[in-house]
Amino acid sequence: MREDLTNEEIAYMAGLLDGHTSFYITIRDKVHQATMMITHYDYNLVSYLKENWGGYIEQRKNRQKCLESYHWRPVRKDMLKICNLCLPYMKSRIRHAELIIEFCKTVGEKGPFIDDCTREIREELKNELSQINNKRFKTKKQQESAHKTNIGFASKD
Repeated sequence: MREDLTNEEIAYMAGLLDGHTSFYITIRDKVHQATMMITHYDYNLVSYLKENWGGYIEQRKNRQKCLESYHWRPVRKDMLKICNLCLPYMKSRIRHAELIIEFCKTVGEKGPFIDDCTREIREELKNELSQINNKRFKTKKQQESAHKTNIGFASKD
């Protein structure tokens, strides 16, 4: 991750975090992981992210649309930096970033070995983030459903 990012670059990243980022915490086989991922069809964008913000790119092909998409993810050690830098500029997914920050603060020197208290904190963070994501998904789905219902009906003013 570059150390000399400008305020404009940080604000741009905050916009991407607000509009194009998936935030989630997973727990599998007692392994806890926080992830931020930006998915886009423009390789130039994800390449810019990797060059300036670090991380890595995965390429996937959408079977339905036969399009290639690119997934950028920061490495774990940079997630905390990214969220802290961008948080003052964010508008809509502030709590998502705060939860990632709180999770990153629970990562210590012991690696995967954590105590019961840390495990409980991480599970609470995961549950809250899942609830926020589910609420957002339901709201978006309700908006799409309402939009489909209203198509074709013009007002008679």
